Amino acid sequence: MSVRWETEGLQTVGIVCLVLMFLKLMHLLGLIDITETADSSDSDLELSTVRHQPEGLEQLQAQTKFTKKELQSLYRGFKN
Repeated sequence: MSVRWETEGLQTVGIVCLVLMFLKLMHLLGLIDITETADSSDSDLELSTVRHQPEGLEQLQAQTKFTKKELQSLYRGFKN
């Protein structure tokens, strides 16, 4: 019976490690921002998603030589 408890404990530790490594990777890739809360007694982490801000439409037109309608169509297709 103790072998089963040890195995379950190791599985739990492994899962926690994988989740923490995944969160760290997401942070390193800039996909999430991990910040500590203002209350120092609360050790929970606050996660927020980083949103991409597209470049200006005129700048994209100048760089790519696409028309405004073509760029809008491409962007709508990308979002879908």
